[in-house]
Amino acid sequence: MESVIDDGVKALEKAVNDMDNSFELAIAGYALVLAKSSKVSTVKQKLMTLATEESNTFRKYP
Repeated sequence: MESVIDDGVKALEKAVNDMDNSFELAIAGYALVLAKSSKVSTVKQKLMTLATEESNTFRKYP
């Protein structure tokens, strides 16, 4: 069973490179956090790049 999960995590890690939708990235990021993947920082950076910032605040929106 572990190999199936590992294969799924590897596929998700590979798919993250082509994702440009904030919702997809957020869901994938959550799954990768749970899997303790090293790709979490990549997902976080991509989400921060897609975020828009409200002037004079620290809020960011996808």
